[in-house]
Amino acid sequence: MSVAVSSVAQGEQVAVARGEQVATTHEDVLAEEAPRQEVREEELTGDEKTGRECEQKLQASGTPGIVVTTDATEDAGPVTLSTKATLGAWLMVVFNCLLANVGDGLGPIQAVYLVSARGWSAGAAGFLWMLREVAIMFASPYVGNLFDLVHQKRLCLAGFMTVMTAVNLVIMFTDDIAILIPRALVGGALGSAIKCGFSSITLGIVGPRLFDEWAAKGESANHVGSVIALLIAGIVAFLYFPDVYFLFAVFGAFGVVGVVSVLFVPNGVIDYNRARNKESKGSGKTTARAVPSSGEATSPCSVASSSKRSVQTVTHVELLRNKNLVLWHVIIFMWHMSNSPVLPLLGQVISGTGTSVSRRLSAASSDREGMLWACGLIVICNLVSAVVAACTNAMINYVSWKVLLFSGFLCHVPRTVGIALIMRFANSNRILLSVTQILDGVSAAVNGMSCMVVTGILTEGSGRFGVVTGSINMVWAAAAGISNISIGFLADQSYEAAFYTCGGFGVLTLILVMMLKIESIYDKEPLDRFSISTGIRLARKTSSHSLS
Repeated sequence: MSVAVSSVAQGEQVAVARGEQVATTHEDVLAEEAPRQEVREEELTGDEKTGRECEQKLQASGTPGIVVTTDATEDAGPVTLSTKATLGAWLMVVFNCLLANVGDGLGPIQAVYLVSARGWSAGAAGFLWMLREVAIMFASPYVGNLFDLVHQKRLCLAGFMTVMTAVNLVIMFTDDIAILIPRALVGGALGSAIKCGFSSITLGIVGPRLFDEWAAKGESANHVGSVIALLIAGIVAFLYFPDVYFLFAVFGAFGVVGVVSVLFVPNGVIDYNRARNKESKGSGKTTARAVPSSGEATSPCSVASSSKRSVQTVTHVELLRNKNLVLWHVIIFMWHMSNSPVLPLLGQVISGTGTSVSRRLSAASSDREGMLWACGLIVICNLVSAVVAACTNAMINYVSWKVLLFSGFLCHVPRTVGIALIMRFANSNRILLSVTQILDGVSAAVNGMSCMVVTGILTEGSGRFGVVTGSINMVWAAAAGISNISIGFLADQSYEAAFYTCGGFGVLTLILVMMLKIESIYDKEPLDRFSISTGIRLARKTSSHSLS
């Protein structure tokens, strides 16, 4: 009897903690619920009424084995993927590995190539990069919404990547700005599908509970792919010097293999609602469930009560009212204002053209090594990023995403200041400049992971994961375009001043991160008085069965 009293007391204390008045006797609870239950029954339809009727039948029959559980408890067990789903998830990881330099990695290499090998100014190269980012900015929301709506996600992503890979190869044959401008616009618009497509398809395959783990694998593979592609491209550029444009053929080959990997994702493994982040992880709602005995057929009651809660898709206006989501977009914008120009400018400095505008590469051995050093910068960054991304899934068990964000973005400030100081006091020593890329690797890994995972957390239960991922890519591209052209023209006057300016934007980003709350406002279900009193009654009933 003491066990029953203890369980009832615990149930009542939980209700009191939620600010509700609790009836003290079993008769008081039933008397209080009777009129409310009649009103509630009129509002119940579909699965809810089915679940209520099942509960009443179980109570009337006195069936033993009634247990109290919640959807959250139901989701607490280990989740395993089928063989086909696992294969599909790994193929998407391979895709992210191969498309690393076809997407974001192409920008820095292109800027260094145009300045070093074609004699462009840093500002002109930044302008071309800005056009690409403008195209990404305008296309990303529509592409993200497309991945929310379309069911043939594999074919859609493969089509985008095929055309983009072909367009990117145009730079091998000409440096005419009249041709490179439309190339940048088309390539940027198509390239916006990389992040949206990978995130959406991966989420649809593995679900929200395993998304963090597979996002970490994808981000780590992305950096590994960059390392492999750039090592091969650097060697090709060194061997064919001064015809360094052959390095773009390497990126084209990687793009073709990436398209093939997407097409081999098995049919039927991508869940449409999961890919939109429409289904929440668990409602935490208390339900009564009958456990059938051995050989007993599963009743409709158990099926109705075990169904997951599916939420309505929120509107675009509701997304704009989410202060955390808006702040997250501002953080991403400020971060890329500070980070995007650094790598191409550093590549120009280390290749030997950063202090002599409009100077083209010659046949001198120092110039030949300069392009190899420029590729080495990205290799170092991606090696570190691969390790950090692989460790992120383990670190998140001990620290919050907010701490990871702050720590990763903090690395950017000493990196930019260090580059400027090395240029001033160490005569732009190539080894010291390369060491600063270790810090870039840490911050790049945290940024790449957070753009997927934090966005997933903030949109959980909204049904708008693809749209928000697209808008994140939009502000990313907007910041990259604005910063590359503005900081690029500033670098034409002083590279040191350009790096200090990037560091200043990094400080502002850290201030904004401290204001961010990483939680979803769409995955909360308010508890009314009826649900609280029902929980108390079920707690008492469970205690009685546990004694019998």
